[in-house]
Amino acid sequence: MEHDFGRTLEGYKVLLEKARKELPKKVVHRSRFVIPVPEVEIVGRKKTVIRNFKEIADVLHRPPQHIAKYFTKVLATPATTTGKELIIRGQHPKSRIVQVLKNYVQEYVICPICGSPDTELVTISGILYKRCKACGARTPVRELRAIFQHQCISIDVSLPYARRRISSRTPSTT
Repeated sequence: MEHDFGRTLEGYKVLLEKARKELPKKVVHRSRFVIPVPEVEIVGRKKTVIRNFKEIADVLHRPPQHIAKYFTKVLATPATTTGKELIIRGQHPKSRIVQVLKNYVQEYVICPICGSPDTELVTISGILYKRCKACGARTPVRELRAIFQHQCISIDVSLPYARRRISSRTPSTT
């Protein structure tokens, strides 16, 4: 029985070269990923200011507008960016701002496959993906309007007047 090892080994080498070409040029940069702690200041009763917002956006490698839009959707309040700051309407404690930022990083920055923060957001065929520069993984992420729609549904279900209407329709037994 004769085996064709030459052709099999050659085919393997071709596939190996093809796989190496598809790998990202910069593979896994192992530096510690540290997000700056938001410098939150509550000004009066009408606004909350994140003083180092631009610095946070630069570390995350995301446009400040995208992060600001996430904050407006999650906190359900308008916000504006002015240079280095994000100004949010209303009083929001620092703990809430930190939690919203952590949720943003988990959903839009960290790769779910390898845990690397070296990712970028890309849109392919109208779907938003998080593409990892370290391992090459591509995972879909929710668009910001989907987050808002999900919150609206949960708010509508928990309205107290909806329960009263339902309970008032049941006939009384006297």
